[in-house]
Amino acid sequence: MTEPQTTPDDFRLIEEDHVLFRRLVDRFQETLNAGRPADEIKERQRALIAHLDAHMGFEEQLMVERSYPLAFSHAQEHKGFNDQVAAVLDGLKDGAVTRVNLDKLLLRVHEHHVKNHDMIFCRYLVDRYSLQEVAEGSGI
Repeated sequence: MTEPQTTPDDFRLIEEDHVLFRRLVDRFQETLNAGRPADEIKERQRALIAHLDAHMGFEEQLMVERSYPLAFSHAQEHKGFNDQVAAVLDGLKDGAVTRVNLDKLLLRVHEHHVKNHDMIFCRYLVDRYSLQEVAEGSGI
């Protein structure tokens, strides 16, 4: 059986997903700040959760397909992040969701998860699949 090839598109998709996640969070916050109806807020919340699930699922599948040795711990990191997002969004029930809650969560995700865990995975792919052109273009 031949090993699947990692392509620059794998990296681009992951990076684009990170950008889209931030946009979805911003739209969600704008909806909250504007005092939009509850059904609109819930729809933005569903979009945010659906995107997160799809992104993390893609990343985790790619890790398994590429025999990434830290795939399980990365999936656990994702689960912890999902739990934190759920806790912040549950704050909607008592009006406790604020820009500060979301920004703290995003800062943790970006500084801890994306810059560390995701970058370790990207370096693994670069080393394993000789994707130097990807490394040069992505800041790895």
